[in-house]
Parts: sequence; C-alpha cells; structure tokens
Amino acid sequence: MSKRKKRARRRAVWALALLVILIALFVCVLPDALERVNYPVVFREWIEEFSDPYNLDPALVAAIVYTESGYDTSATSSVGARGLMQLMPSTAEWIHPKLNKAYAFDVSALYTVDGSLTYGCWYLDFLWKRYQGDLTSVIAAYHAGQGQVDLWRKDASLCPDGARLYQVPESAKATRHYVEKVNSAYEYYKKVYHADE
Repeated sequence: MSKRKKRARRRAVWALALLVILIALFVCVLPDALERVNYPVVFREWIEEFSDPYNLDPALVAAIVYTESGYDTSATSSVGARGLMQLMPSTAEWIHPKLNKAYAFDVSALYTVDGSLTYGCWYLDFLWKRYQGDLTSVIAAYHAGQGQVDLWRKDASLCPDGARLYQVPESAKATRHYVEKVNSAYEYYKKVYHADE
C-alpha cells in the first residue's frame, strides 16, 4: 500500500473517530442543554424561601410558576389570573386574612415576586393538606378549582380508592394538559433543586 493511501486511510479513521465522539457528545449533552433552555431556573432563592415555611417542594413551586406564567411577573390571563403564580384576585383576597397581614389586600401585590409567591405558596400548602398530598389532585385543583376536583374524586373510574385522583377526565382537556405540563416541569426541576441531595 502506498504512503498516500496509508495517510488517506489514517485520516478516514481519525475522521470517523472524531465523528463518533461528536455524536456521543451530541447525544449526551444536547438533551440536558435543551432541558435548560426549555425549563429556565429563575427566582430560585425566592422560590426556596417562600416554599420553606410550608415544607413545599421548591421544585413543585417552580414547576407551577413555569407552567402558569413562564416566570413573567406581569402575566395576566384571559380570565384575570395575575402574576407569577397566576392567582385570581378573589382567591388572593380570600387568602389574605389567613396570612395575618396588618395591611389591607392590594391586588397589585400579585404582580410582585414576593407577593405572588406568598399567596401562591399558601394556596399550594392549603391544597396539599386538603388533598392529603395527592399530587394530581393538588395540581388539578390549582388549575380547575377545588369544586371540580372534588367532583372528579367522587368518580370511582378516576379515583378508585377515594384518596388519589389517578387521572383527569378526557372531557377536561385543558386541566389534563396542565397536569401533564406541570409534572414534566416538576421532573426537571427536581434535578435542579435536589441536585445536592
């Protein structure tokens, strides 16, 4: 074999090896990079601070914030939910006296990071206790309301044991999609918020 052919063969082997390495890096690194782009980590210190008094998983709070507002403090939904955690003003006003605040309720608080997290974390804790830690019920109630979830939990095909809502009905597509989206975000944020554990 001539020297030229040997060199060409060596280059081909090196090129193939480089290609294999690049593919391996692409397969191993790209999914993590895409997850970081899809699920930003914003207001982490605030989320940890406001979830702590209620022993809420900050990863769950982050997943709710991400799904509700995409971390947009000025978000307002078509039905009037406001801020990071997209609470309805009437819900926040109902929560306000339970927080023992010495000042009157002001709806503009929902557009601040600390205000939205204060009301939102209290409400998540309330739902967590009400549904005894049934994550699907908590997430669904955050979206569709407690009354709707209470009805679903009475349906043996959705809640066979009477304690855990195993699925949101097909007819409630928006809530079903919401629960799936929060759960997906929650799986990612668990890796972020519990990386040191």
